[in-house]
Amino acid sequence: MLRITRLAPDAGAPCLRVEGRLVGEWVELLDSEVASAEHSKLSLDLSGVEFADARALSLLQRLSEHGVDFVACSPLLSSLLKASTS
Repeated sequence: MLRITRLAPDAGAPCLRVEGRLVGEWVELLDSEVASAEHSKLSLDLSGVEFADARALSLLQRLSEHGVDFVACSPLLSSLLKASTS
């Protein structure tokens, strides 16, 4: 299960809090939510992500390359993201 919560914009930039397991169909849901945010500067609070599969890591890499900021990323997810770029 995945929960995505839109947080109040901080200095005009929206933030989405992502909680749960980022796998399977939930990866597409996150991609859709990010696309619907339609803002040039978006942040994702990933502190509540318990697990991310390979597709999720690929999506996060792509979002990062397009300027999405990750805040409060868990050590596990940070390690997975670093390992996937190596």
